[in-house]
Amino acid sequence: MSTAAGHVSVAELIRVMRVSRMTVYRDLALIEAEGRLHRVRCGATAFPSAQFEDGADWMTWRLAQQQAA
Repeated sequence: MSTAAGHVSVAELIRVMRVSRMTVYRDLALIEAEGRLHRVRCGATAFPSAQFEDGADWMTWRLAQQQAA
């Protein structure tokens, strides 16, 4: 889902997660507040994560966890 640089687009997240655009933007804002990613136009770039090798994988996992809650 993400590029090698750890970037993910909002459109990809909407398609894969099957959530609304506003849900993606809200969740990206929450994850950015945790210091896990940097929001950019139409997407986000993940910071390296100590929990997962690829920060973009962590971001996808985190969004899935929030959606399930």
